[in-house]
Amino acid sequence: MSQGARSTRRTQEVRRSEAERRQLEAATELIGEVGPSRVTLAMVGKRAGYSRGLATHCFGTKGALVRRVIAAVGERFVDAVANDSPDVRPAMVASGRFFRREIESALERGITAGTMPASVDPLGLATVIVAMLRGIAFQAMIDDEIDLQACRKKVERLLRDHAFRPDDAAVPIH
Repeated sequence: MSQGARSTRRTQEVRRSEAERRQLEAATELIGEVGPSRVTLAMVGKRAGYSRGLATHCFGTKGALVRRVIAAVGERFVDAVANDSPDVRPAMVASGRFFRREIESALERGITAGTMPASVDPLGLATVIVAMLRGIAFQAMIDDEIDLQACRKKVERLLRDHAFRPDDAAVPIH
């Protein structure tokens, strides 16, 4: 083997790290596409371009893989927000602002049309609505027992009973 071939060969540690990174990316994509309950270790290995059994070898169980995905996503999220990532944070902020402004605009139209009390703070309520929806979405991603239809009815009732009533007719939250 020539000296040049030896210097370009990747170490076992580099190859293992690359395999883990690719499998975590594949698992993240698959969870987004089919949900965590339908993802298998074989699917992850195949999507990452490895044998179907490599994910089992690397992570052992689906639970261990999912915990590692959650940790990796959390690390990237915190890093992007904390370090003012030039790619991730601005995109997240822009998306959040767009969504919030759309809701705020709808609330302002309701106030103008008289279907909502004038005392409603459109920006404040839009912020609360986005936070509720994100929280529900996050819970549904990690817990298959979350009933999205029931959550939707609860959010609609909460908004109907508190945001869309005249100021003097608010109903207590049950």
